Amino acid sequence: EDGLVNGGAYLIRRGALAGEPDAFPLEDGWLRRAASEGALVACEAEGGFVDIGVPEDYARAQGMFAGRGERVRLAMFDRDGTVNVDTGHLHEFEGCELVASTVDAMRRYSEDPAWRIAVVTNQAGIAKGMYSVDDMRLLHRRMARALRERGVEVDAWYFCPHHPDFTGSCGCRKPEPGMLERAMRDFRVDPAECVMHGDSEKDAEAARRAGVEFVEVENPIECR
Repeated sequence: EDGLVNGGAYLIRRGALAGEPDAFPLEDGWLRRAASEGALVACEAEGGFVDIGVPEDYARAQGMFAGRGERVRLAMFDRDGTVNVDTGHLHEFEGCELVASTVDAMRRYSEDPAWRIAVVTNQAGIAKGMYSVDDMRLLHRRMARALRERGVEVDAWYFCPHHPDFTGSCGCRKPEPGMLERAMRDFRVDPAECVMHGDSEKDAEAARRAGVEFVEVENPIECR
């Protein structure tokens, strides 16, 4: 979503936190109160923002900043029907079947230090109330672990939680290119240095709009 977020470094006068308990919410507590009293000054900065509050986003940040100064390329993968067999609104790892041919392709990227890997997935089931963001994050953590055991390191997981019938239109739901564009901004790569793997017309159209090469993945039979 558009808007400003607070982040980076805070400069606080010595003693300003005197009287606060040993543990307290800085953002929702002290900062909110300081802002309401007009005692807070912010500096608006340009550029991207990466929240590292959950494990997969922390891992994404490591991938983004690793090897700075070297040529970095980005391989993006659709999830359902590409990385795993599409069983319809997958949200539990127990029903996840990884596609062997895609795992092999991802492993080849992982073995090349110039490449980073990102998964970009529409998750309309969140908008429909079928599962939560936390459910999806847990699934992605377990998928990442399973892929890591097969020699694949996924650097980032991007998702669109919207559906036009439930949440209105958005710029991130494929075939819109928003997720791909965000990934490229995060990893600071040019579209010419990227590739998108997917199994649907939506994936192909998102790649086209983002200016990224598209590789079609056939609906899988073989899985592991």
